[in-house]
Amino acid sequence: MNYTPTVVFDFDGVIHSYKSGWHGQEVIPDPVVPGIREAIAQLRDKGYRVVVVSTRCSTESGIQAVKAYLSENGIKVDDVCKEKPPAICYIDDRAICFTGRVETLVQQVMDFHSWTEMAPACPTKGLRPCRAIRYEKGEAIEVFGMFHRWGSQYEEFDLGPGNFTTALVEAEDGKVYECVADSVQFLDRGPDIEERR
Repeated sequence: MNYTPTVVFDFDGVIHSYKSGWHGQEVIPDPVVPGIREAIAQLRDKGYRVVVVSTRCSTESGIQAVKAYLSENGIKVDDVCKEKPPAICYIDDRAICFTGRVETLVQQVMDFHSWTEMAPACPTKGLRPCRAIRYEKGEAIEVFGMFHRWGSQYEEFDLGPGNFTTALVEAEDGKVYECVADSVQFLDRGPDIEERR
């Protein structure tokens, strides 16, 4: 008997975009996550067995609702069920990939947000609050906001050109500033943000 590797997909938040949240076991109103149809098709073409799992499938009517959604959206899978079968991997929007680093696991759980929670409805959710310094016409200005990422800047100095790291911070008024990297102080550690201002 030939072995066929199984990949398990969660339904809500992975296939069904779940933008409007829960409306009942058989109500599946939102569009498909862009590109997921093609990804599932590629996996099946490469010989994987694709199974869709959902708590919606606790009843026969829920199973039929999920199957109808998949069919209406041209998504072919090998099975639809409630409980996760053995598989080589599980694709879930509410999962943390365990990397063997136990020391970071508790913080990963505390910081966890699904991609739908970090979507446009709440673009700064999951970002770290910080204070930093930016310069405008030689004047140091303090910025409070949300840290987005590190960047790099290039400038000509008297001694020649130089590259330096910057921090991209979204201020409370919505503007994004390049700030001095070593001026960044993250405010999600220690006392409350308001106490540190």
